[in-house]
Amino acid sequence: MQKALQEETLRLTGEILRTYWSGDITALQTYAHPDIQWIGTRDQEYTHGVEEFLDYLGRKRVQMPKLKMEDEQFEIVWSDENACAVAGRYVLKTDSGEEERGLVDRHRVTFIWEGSASELKIIHIHMSSILYIQDSGDDFAQKAEKEAMQYMQKYFPDREMVPRVSFKDTKNTTYLLDFADIYYVEADRNYTVIHRADKGSDIRIRESLTKVMSRLSDDFFMISRSCAVNLFYAQRLDGTILTMVEGTQLQVSNSKRQQLAEMMQRQFASDHPED
Repeated sequence: MQKALQEETLRLTGEILRTYWSGDITALQTYAHPDIQWIGTRDQEYTHGVEEFLDYLGRKRVQMPKLKMEDEQFEIVWSDENACAVAGRYVLKTDSGEEERGLVDRHRVTFIWEGSASELKIIHIHMSSILYIQDSGDDFAQKAEKEAMQYMQKYFPDREMVPRVSFKDTKNTTYLLDFADIYYVEADRNYTVIHRADKGSDIRIRESLTKVMSRLSDDFFMISRSCAVNLFYAQRLDGTILTMVEGTQLQVSNSKRQQLAEMMQRQFASDHPED
């Protein structure tokens, strides 16, 4: 895809998301491909075809407050002659002016565009975010001490449908975590340390990394013999250095580098039809 068209997809991606979160799906209707596939933040959020996509997104959107986007970062991560993938992240805030509830969510998103100057269409959208348990009486989940880690819960009542896993730490405290709550895990001799996505305290458990991996989903990948990452948080691979979405850098073994690169590429361009 020509450079000028790539720049246009960057601009349109931001514009479409801003109008969607403000309550208007007109831009999505305009640029959605008839065979668009959308994957949302939860297991059941999967649509194929423009009618199913717009119907679901329209019903979902009217249940939410108007939101505004900040700290937008979008980039072209893949392209060929007729298509390109735009990936990025942004912060959502309520439009209420209530400072203590302003920061709502951090989102990551991938748009796959195809077409020409006369007609650009979105063939695939993949969105991800992290949800946290809502405090009693709060409109939005509150973790005030964590910058950029306050998330909407009221508008996702079926959180119990999200896959979870339980761990007991070395102090005999039990934790029940969504897979999305886990940033990465690493071995520490006969223990495993679970690093949490909300930057909360690490969880140290008396289980081998192999046993922990057997209880996690396919979204987790061993980047070395001692470390596995949640691929939803993998942002950039430079040689054998993997940078995660919040800036953490992890060492990738040479034997895992190519496989990790292929898995990251598939995540950006999953289900993209062959030209």
